[in-house]
Amino acid sequence: MGFVMRTSPPTRSDGLVKSIAEARGVRDDCILTGGGSSALIFLAFRQWLNPSSRVLVLDPTYGEYLHVLERVVKCKVERFSLKRSEGYRLNIESLKKKLAEGFDLFVWVNPNSPTGLHVSKSDVEAVLRESSTCKRVWIDETYIEYAGAEHSLESF
Repeated sequence: MGFVMRTSPPTRSDGLVKSIAEARGVRDDCILTGGGSSALIFLAFRQWLNPSSRVLVLDPTYGEYLHVLERVVKCKVERFSLKRSEGYRLNIESLKKKLAEGFDLFVWVNPNSPTGLHVSKSDVEAVLRESSTCKRVWIDETYIEYAGAEHSLESF
């Protein structure tokens, strides 16, 4: 008990990070742990962005992104509409053109929440390779197991 009384609780989760990295086949520095996705979104976006930052998000998307971007960080958010008339399918070529305008961040939830539709790994990789004018891309694969792990970008 004496040791416990003289030390602080761990502030990092190195053991957890190492275990996740090994299980997923990625480097330790690719893993960030937190108290849920909202906490991670809040921490990262407040660190990376400011009110003059330009951010592109798919619309519709998980609402927490828009809340943090528009109300907390107060940055300039542009919405790339997924149209109901097109079954909410993402037009890859149109997205590439939009990203060429240059953004500080592009938020991509794949599979999309709330539509549940996913974009193939090859299409996502093609967009990422051609989006050199975008400083950062945030890829949220929270529900990737529903699309199939083969669609994950972990190895990218």
